[in-house]
Amino acid sequence: MNTAGLSGAPLRFLGLAAGGLGLVAALAAATAPSPPRPPITKFGGALAGVSAVSPADAWAVGATIANTALILHWNGTGWTRVTGLGPANELLNGVSALSASDAWAVGTRSGGSDPPQTVVLHWNGSSWTRVASPSPDPGGDSLLGVSALSPSDAWAVGVADVFGKNKPLVLHWNGTAWTQVPSPNLSQPAQLSAVSAASPSDVWAVGASATSNPRTLVLHWNGTAWAQVPSPNPGIGHSALSGVDALSPSDAWAVGSYDTGRGTRISSKNLVLHWNGASWTQVASPSPGPAPTDDFLGGVSALSPSDAWAVGLSLTRTNDSRTVVLHWNGASWTQVASPSPAGQGGSELLGVSARSAGDAWAVGLVVRHNLSTLVLHWNGARWIQS
Repeated sequence: MNTAGLSGAPLRFLGLAAGGLGLVAALAAATAPSPPRPPITKFGGALAGVSAVSPADAWAVGATIANTALILHWNGTGWTRVTGLGPANELLNGVSALSASDAWAVGTRSGGSDPPQTVVLHWNGSSWTRVASPSPDPGGDSLLGVSALSPSDAWAVGVADVFGKNKPLVLHWNGTAWTQVPSPNLSQPAQLSAVSAASPSDVWAVGASATSNPRTLVLHWNGTAWAQVPSPNPGIGHSALSGVDALSPSDAWAVGSYDTGRGTRISSKNLVLHWNGASWTQVASPSPGPAPTDDFLGGVSALSPSDAWAVGLSLTRTNDSRTVVLHWNGASWTQVASPSPAGQGGSELLGVSARSAGDAWAVGLVVRHNLSTLVLHWNGARWIQS
């Protein structure tokens, strides 16, 4: 359910009597006016990640147009902005909520002559507070994704600048402190954009690595160490992964994009990979944009082997973007209609979190002169702007 982040982006029938009463109630409801919808959520800035705990508890994170951390909370009725988060030059890229009193948000802080520093915030049920996190590298460190398993087991990933070369950054929370965990020593520059933990011995992190043409990067934690796992690289050049979600040791999804040739130019298509317990393979997915176009998936969230969502955008050569939502039904990925509010540059989705078959959230931005947050909700029948 994590994304590439702002840093990387661009009931049943009970019988005749009960049925009769139900029909009366339905007719009464049909003649009564619909309850007013809450106002559309619009804050200056962009949202990169979302995590839902219950129908009345969800978090979305990103950055304001003034480059300060942005956190929104859903209470079952509407979205409100959390105030008093602290210094400028901060942005949040990922969020993972375990319960009403335990959630993590991660990102980066930069500005002045100091290199970028990791940012970790924690929700304890009453307030968000800053938690110390390693930033060990001379060129700076940024966190792009987070996944929490329990109050004493959480992972955060991103990128470290080690003497001018990007390296994967992996941090772990043990219930007391965040510490850096060694990751594979890759020969090429690389970054991790998202992480998903299915169990203490089954964690996936994805991103990209390359010198000139990025290639998909997949790392796995087996409870003892991180190791690179082979992953497909379709197309003719650039391939990258931006989101990952793991259900079990034999069922995980990763999404992103890859370059493909179209005539005399190169554009990108949606990339969906699946882990079956033995290997990662590419799964066919729609790339809905009319040629020439660029398609990109930023986040994925899986509920079961037959119910998963992926979100992103389709960008035409006129730089007009449209939201894209794909759904997995156990057999194939299909596009589902999604609101795409008009702006000077269109609309984009970067993160998604599905809690049940009738309750999912997707977040991103509307590209205006000043960016505006975008929040969509799946109610079991359609996606609506919230």
